[in-house]
Amino acid sequence: MLPILFLKLSKDCYTDFMHPILKAHIEKREFHHAYLLCGGAEMCKKQAFEVADAILNTNTISRQPLDIGVNPDFSYNKFGLFGIDDSHNLANRANKKSFSDEGKVFVMEIFSFNMESSNALLKLLEDPTEKTYFFIIVSSADVVIPTLRSRFAVIDLRLGSSASKSDLEA
Repeated sequence: MLPILFLKLSKDCYTDFMHPILKAHIEKREFHHAYLLCGGAEMCKKQAFEVADAILNTNTISRQPLDIGVNPDFSYNKFGLFGIDDSHNLANRANKKSFSDEGKVFVMEIFSFNMESSNALLKLLEDPTEKTYFFIIVSSADVVIPTLRSRFAVIDLRLGSSASKSDLEA
């Protein structure tokens, strides 16, 4: 199981901050297939879009959700309740071939899950399609059931979260 990573942030670094784990993944071009980004939606989206740019090897993805349609291998969606139909739709899209050889990126801002959709998403993440990457944005890791959470690289970006140096080195 991947550890939950915490980092204490100040309001001054909110807009220019890149989490060190995500920054390292970009620099090494070694990406996890699924990230759970916990915290404020805007900061989490910024982080996810930065990594998506690196994965898709483009500079065309805007930082604004309204302009994202420029890359057919990038998807951003927002859900109040992520239901079973949403999970099946995601699985169908994830299993299709990408338009480029770089892969596909799905960024989803989710308020809550039901048990059926959590289990369907768990199945999708247990056997991910090659070069398919998921970024799930939630307010807190507690929104996600433990078995599903264990499939993600969990990164906590909440303001005021605290961590010791050893937590960040894990």
